[in-house]
Amino acid sequence: MGQSAQKLIDSVIVTALARLSMLLALPTLGLIFWLCSNWQGDKLATMQMQIEQTLHDATETSRLALKLSDRLVAVETN
Repeated sequence: MGQSAQKLIDSVIVTALARLSMLLALPTLGLIFWLCSNWQGDKLATMQMQIEQTLHDATETSRLALKLSDRLVAVETN
C-alpha cells in the first residue's frame, strides 16, 4: 500500500508541475514576443533615421553637383 501511495503522490506532483508550466507558458511567450517587438521597433526607428539622413545627404550632394556643373560650364564658356 505504501508503494501505491508513493505513485499517487508522484502523479500529483507531476500533474501540478505540468499545470504550473502550462500556466506560465503563455505569459512567458507574451513577454518574449513583447521584448522582441520592442527591439525590432528600436531597430526600425534607427534604420528610418539613417535612411532619412542618407536621403538628405544624397539630395544635398545632387544639388551641389548641379551647382558645380553650372560653374564648370561658365568657366569653360569664358
